[in-house]
Amino acid sequence: MIWYVLRGERELGPLGEDALRALVGTGQVTPDTRLWHEGLTCWTAAAAIPGVLGPGTAVTPDSPPTRRGADRTQAAAGICLLALAALLALGLYVRHASGLSAGSRARATAVATAR
Repeated sequence: MIWYVLRGERELGPLGEDALRALVGTGQVTPDTRLWHEGLTCWTAAAAIPGVLGPGTAVTPDSPPTRRGADRTQAAAGICLLALAALLALGLYVRHASGLSAGSRARATAVATAR
């Protein structure tokens, strides 16, 4: 079975059974550590998965997880693109506005009013 370990915002994996046991043995996986493998519906505390922290029964599969990290990355990318577009629009506006001198503004206003 292939395992994934969630530590804060960082995801470790894929890990085999032996690698997971090694993390448990060194105390890097605690009862509160969130784990996932194919078949679980979501990230689950190690204490809630039979057999992970010590001898016991095998894990019972459920369904695929929700991958929150990917969703956050996509949201952050979207926000960055929006901010970049806003800065670009502001820069174009400022450049256009600063390119008009007082005289050319007056002429532009006169031309616009004459129409």
